[in-house]
Amino acid sequence: MDIKELLENFPPKERNQRGYWDYLAGITSLGKNVIRNRCRTYMENEHGTKANVKSIYDRFVTKTYLKGPLSTDGNHRIMVSSDHHGWLLDADAWEAHLKVVEDNPIDEYLLLGDVIDFPWIGRHGKALKRLNDKADCFRNYSEVGEVEYTKEHILKPLRAATNAKITLMWGNHCERVVSPGNFSRDQLARLTELHLAYNTTKLEEMLELEKIGIELHSAPVKTYFNKWNAVHGLTVSPTAATKNIIEFDGSGVSGHTHRLNSNFVTRRGRTLHWTESGTMRLIEEVEYFPTGKIPNWAQGYVSCIFNKDRSTFFADTHLIYDGETAFNGKIYSA
Repeated sequence: MDIKELLENFPPKERNQRGYWDYLAGITSLGKNVIRNRCRTYMENEHGTKANVKSIYDRFVTKTYLKGPLSTDGNHRIMVSSDHHGWLLDADAWEAHLKVVEDNPIDEYLLLGDVIDFPWIGRHGKALKRLNDKADCFRNYSEVGEVEYTKEHILKPLRAATNAKITLMWGNHCERVVSPGNFSRDQLARLTELHLAYNTTKLEEMLELEKIGIELHSAPVKTYFNKWNAVHGLTVSPTAATKNIIEFDGSGVSGHTHRLNSNFVTRRGRTLHWTESGTMRLIEEVEYFPTGKIPNWAQGYVSCIFNKDRSTFFADTHLIYDGETAFNGKIYSA
């Protein structure tokens, strides 16, 4: 049975996403990842769907989420995720995380940069052109398509999952549109097409943040209760957490590295803590890496709770592995 017959005869109307891939793998005796990749290629070639495995499932199923509660004990809870990279979102990782969000009290949610990718508008453009074996995954890509995808599959589902205040900060990929740099002619042409499509040069208006119910924090740093700093990222160094502690002389959270990390440093009698929030994007077959190279990345998110008088906080990292995550003693699966 070929992929076309498989999709037409066994649409995932009655199964969750993880169960659907297991089901197809059982029918064909092929691995789950092989099935997903072949489905993705078919969808791109036949239906003009962007190169993201979640689109196959989302063609048939509309997900709905119940809004999660706010804290009622006087403590203040913050959830942080970063580096979703728009069209490169890992559907399983994001779905598992949203189940955590809707099931647990959260007062504030922070999208800590790079909610969108824009691969051709940036320094990776030349690398992508060199990697001819990756060219097919960009066949139907467009910046407008990625903006719409980000709204429908990242921002709106998150807003539907929680009553918490949601704040978004820009990352370096967002800055490609927010603060254009020294672009080539082709990159400027893409940027111009994006501006014309939405009749604005402001990314927050393209993403409809106000309409969806998400607040933009355009400053590079957001500080909670004068104790916990949030920044997209100053470095991708393996010692980024320690460097951020030194840079800020304080505690906080950052993204950018795509690593999930936690580090404590005692300075002048103070114990300082910095966390890195991992990523929500696909971490296999990275589009700007040579075939076979696997990055030192991890999918995950960060939670932080302040006590009632906001004098003390406790931050934790949470790993997402193969579409599953543990939070507050419970395992959540996509």
